[in-house]
Amino acid sequence: MDKMKKQSEKTPFISVVMPAYNVEKYVEEAVCSILDQTYCDFEFIIVDDGSTDRTREILRSFSDPRISLLFNDKNEGNYPARNRGCRLARGKYIAVMDADDVALPERLERQVEYMEKHSDVLACGTAYRLIGKNKVIIQPIEWHEIRYILLMTYCMLHPTMMIRSESMSKINFYKEDSICAEDYDLTLRLAINGKIVNLPDILLNRRLREDQLSSLYMEKQNIYGSYIQMRYQHEMGIFYPPKDNDVFLIHLAAYIRSIVSYVDESGLFHGKIGLILFFYCYSKYSKNHEYLKLADQMLSDMIKKLKTDIPVGISSGLCGLGLFLGFLISEKFVEGELDEVLENIDRMVVSKTKFDTEDWSFESGIIGIAYYVSYRLSSGKKDIKKIFDVSYREQLLDKITTLENHVKWSNPYSSLLNQCCINLQNTVTQSIDWNEFFKMIILPLPTTLSFGGWNFGLNRGAAGVGMSLILKLNI
Repeated sequence: MDKMKKQSEKTPFISVVMPAYNVEKYVEEAVCSILDQTYCDFEFIIVDDGSTDRTREILRSFSDPRISLLFNDKNEGNYPARNRGCRLARGKYIAVMDADDVALPERLERQVEYMEKHSDVLACGTAYRLIGKNKVIIQPIEWHEIRYILLMTYCMLHPTMMIRSESMSKINFYKEDSICAEDYDLTLRLAINGKIVNLPDILLNRRLREDQLSSLYMEKQNIYGSYIQMRYQHEMGIFYPPKDNDVFLIHLAAYIRSIVSYVDESGLFHGKIGLILFFYCYSKYSKNHEYLKLADQMLSDMIKKLKTDIPVGISSGLCGLGLFLGFLISEKFVEGELDEVLENIDRMVVSKTKFDTEDWSFESGIIGIAYYVSYRLSSGKKDIKKIFDVSYREQLLDKITTLENHVKWSNPYSSLLNQCCINLQNTVTQSIDWNEFFKMIILPLPTTLSFGGWNFGLNRGAAGVGMSLILKLNI
């Protein structure tokens, strides 16, 4: 290995560590973005990891005394190269940098200022902009959010991070056996030892490339990420399936609360309706009125923002909204007369039902509509049959009967369809079994929390796991 250029005698306050491998197109811009920082008290350790293009030649062209160059004889790998640089770092802080990104001029100044004012924070990342897409990514900011989001997904961009050198040394730097997920592993080990945060400032321009590690080895990254994640979950006391239900629900509720602002969809299966439902049920189970207030506020905000072009189905449409509101009224989470609250939804369901559809599904099609109409016929008063009139009910019954006759031998909703038929035929009405309804939209549940694999909603998601456990414990 080539030796490093002679270091300055003065101990720098920050050590910027950047590995580089075959990045001749981008490395000059990356290096210049660090040298042009408004904060100047740093050393810049660059580890060329056996490049075979012009990267070495470009690096050697810089004469700035703050730069220390190391050259690996062969390609050792991104994180062994990072470790080599970090172990030689002399600064109080280590600033992570990638050789194809561009640091904004005030990056180091803003981060070191924050770290100096917050001695309890071990590391901080920043918001960033995607090069070529003009898209800004603002990560979760506060520790109380990040600690829970890290349980199920990654919410730091590694090359934006500034880390206390003492903390890096304490956890023994990067674990090189965490293949393709070393940055995630490092972040979680830091989080176990103390606080990490993100600054809201955009301080890095991030370049996305098809030949990046994260793109080339996504499958391996997810596998090792899951192992790392499970270890963190154990450390934080939230491993699924849980050993302590109450502790698990406390952490899960805090996690779901922390990601509410990042959920855009409003639907029952994967959107905010499912989250609101979980918060109401958890508030009743735990007697934690903060979650009741949160659910009330979210419900009020959601109703104000409802779109007129909402689809008809259960998963993300009118039928799901109607069932959701019906459950809240039946459990006295909200006040209101059921028929008055649901009248507009009922009429919109009728107007939007397409009997010539090929979508038979429970989630978005005829089965789901029939389920909702059956619920309303069993829960509504006499006037409900004026909305869902004879002609409408007969057409819906005809569709359901056709489906039963054709797929009875393999239909997973056979008992549900039988109940719908009874209610549609004006015989004895059967009221909805809410437990059975929730089982249909929640299951199947994952056997563990998997890296990047969870959504946040009721259907196979975080809120669904919580709801399933609450139902099991009898809210």
